[in-house]
Amino acid sequence: MPTLVLVEIAATVGRMHGERRSARITQLVARWQTITFYDLDRALADTAADLARIHRLRGADAVYAAVAQQYGTTLVSRDREHLTRLAGIVPVLHPVAAITAFTIPPG
Repeated sequence: MPTLVLVEIAATVGRMHGERRSARITQLVARWQTITFYDLDRALADTAADLARIHRLRGADAVYAAVAQQYGTTLVSRDREHLTRLAGIVPVLHPVAAITAFTIPPG
């Protein structure tokens, strides 16, 4: 995930639940060992800018798409623009579809 996700978590949780809870959750996510965070360097920013311009994405949405594209992974998103405008560019799954696709059957 781009490090931008930490800002978005802090902002969203802070607006909904206040500063204290926002800080706790943001710190918890930042320490989560199974998440790899990627800095928004110039190359990634250029890729995101291209995706934003060509596919008419919002800025932060383009950053998530650029990370998925650069690292060859699937973008999991509820955003309609991700799901429709990135078809054939970046693999994008709705969270429900991702849970189904990435769940290992028992046994």
